Amino acid sequence: MKVVEIYKKYNLMPNLQLHLKRVAAVSQLIVDNFDLPVNKENIVTACLLHDIGNIIKFKLKLFPNFLEPEGYEYWRKVQNNYIEKYGDDEHLASKMICKELGINNEIISIIECIGFRKVKSNVDTKNYDIKISAYSDTRVSITGIKSQKERWSEARPRYVKNKGKQMPIEDKAYEQHIAWHAELEQQIFKHCRIKPENINDKSAQKLVESFDEYEIKTNIVT
Repeated sequence: MKVVEIYKKYNLMPNLQLHLKRVAAVSQLIVDNFDLPVNKENIVTACLLHDIGNIIKFKLKLFPNFLEPEGYEYWRKVQNNYIEKYGDDEHLASKMICKELGINNEIISIIECIGFRKVKSNVDTKNYDIKISAYSDTRVSITGIKSQKERWSEARPRYVKNKGKQMPIEDKAYEQHIAWHAELEQQIFKHCRIKPENINDKSAQKLVESFDEYEIKTNIVT
């Protein structure tokens, strides 16, 4: 099933579609220049689906430009339908959607490892499919592909307002997590023929544009 068909089936907001494609593009740029054996299909698919249920947590009025052209009421209804069907936990919703699609358990396991607070286990694992997928998500903000430093400085004020649900707000815990994320980046690029700064909106653009036609193995007959 093509990515564009999946995103249409689940009525993803355009900004969420773009986020998923950017994360996948970061991951593919790494994988295409990586010296260790990894499962490219699993990594790219995980990145294209990892936040598919995220409309559940969106504060729709915070970025009104993301609601156009359909408008607030339309997306509020979509959000309510998601919550009614999948509950109010966006991570569980994403997992449920992947299971509906028949996504394999290896990919779902990768998706479950993506998240700021999960970095310590991602540093410790020997699984580079997980490392690359989780790292790729850290490189994408609401405005595009950023360095880790830019990403955290942009994201932290929002997460503090969200009372630390996704990112620790205490300085000591926050700094420890940042150090782990830097270590994860070092682990990956030790085996990569490009540098972190080679991954940006310009270098990723063609990949981002190509992902609508990317085929994901599902149990859905189209």
